[in-house]
Amino acid sequence: MTICVFCSSIDDLAPVYQQAAAQTGKALGKRGMTLLYGGRSAGLMGILAENAGRSGAQVVGVVPELFRGDGFLSPFCTEVLYTDTMASRKSVMQQRSDAFLVLPGGIGTMDELFDTSVLISLGQLTKPLAILNVNGCYDALEALLNEFVRHGFLSEEKRSLYHFVSTPEQALDYFEAF
Repeated sequence: MTICVFCSSIDDLAPVYQQAAAQTGKALGKRGMTLLYGGRSAGLMGILAENAGRSGAQVVGVVPELFRGDGFLSPFCTEVLYTDTMASRKSVMQQRSDAFLVLPGGIGTMDELFDTSVLISLGQLTKPLAILNVNGCYDALEALLNEFVRHGFLSEEKRSLYHFVSTPEQALDYFEAF
């Protein structure tokens, strides 16, 4: 099973987020899953890839050509796919994966989350999506989605596509049961 993980590439985040990325990588390796992610060696991306690789997972990096160069790519990538643009990167990630896991991240991670969730909600992707809510990072997002339902902008059925979890293991269990 290939799990696409969206997360931050920012260094120096709080240890709780770094630990979540490390735990996720280890859990993927322990279950014999493949990690598909943005290919970066920095931030949560780098921690995730290192721990997945050291735990025996195959690690596939999907990298736009504009980032080709020294220091960007994680040395733990067992395969690298280069794309022309950021948009084509998302498309490759969406097509090559069996499930999507969102770890803490910023605007880029939100772009990947919402682009992917729209395709799932339209039936263009029939793959599960889970959001790892570490340290309350996604409490506001969960509340926002619930407000969208309350105000009629999002149906309960579409809201159920956003599966919030507290541990990587819960996410992987959800994916395996999907």
